[in-house]
Amino acid sequence: MTELFVEMRTAGEISQQALCAVFLAHPLLALVLEQEGEEDATDFKTDAKKCGRGLAPDNGESADI
Repeated sequence: MTELFVEMRTAGEISQQALCAVFLAHPLLALVLEQEGEEDATDFKTDAKKCGRGLAPDNGESADI
């Protein structure tokens, strides 16, 4: 999962759209969806978003990914 956050941080330096594209295209998300179903995949996305906030240079609400 660290790899995902590193990729998201790098993409986030380009734009919010790039960050979202990296997150949504990452194979881990597809794997969670396949193995756990849509509801758990949604939970995963929400939890990853919360964790990603801690990696942003600005940890305020504007750093929401």
